[in-house]
Amino acid sequence: MDMRNIKHLQEKNDALQSELNMYKKRRFVCPKCEYKQESPIIIPNILIPVPLPFKAHKFLINIGVHIPESNLMSRFDFTTHIYDYIKENNLYHDNLKNVFITDSKLGKLFSLKTGETLTYALFNNNLYKLYKN
Repeated sequence: MDMRNIKHLQEKNDALQSELNMYKKRRFVCPKCEYKQESPIIIPNILIPVPLPFKAHKFLINIGVHIPESNLMSRFDFTTHIYDYIKENNLYHDNLKNVFITDSKLGKLFSLKTGETLTYALFNNNLYKLYKN
């Protein structure tokens, strides 16, 4: 390798390092006063695998989803399985696509009656309660 190639690779490495450092911190800028605050990137708790609650485990088995042997699943993955189940069984409200109707399996999961409607906000509240217990 000649010196030009080495210098080019060093410059490229420095550029990538500075880009990486930029992504490691988020900048929050107030539009009125242009105050800048830096904070480190935080991995949201929804992406971290946690032990499945008993009701969640039972629900996933009932709908035929493979559960890892460790019984760990992120809340994001669990929510994705619920949304897939809602789509497959066409549980959305006829006129309102952000509202869905519980069937017997979803009702047992969230301790609701069959036929009750849930919005996404109520869904998230019930999911929070499920993981809290």
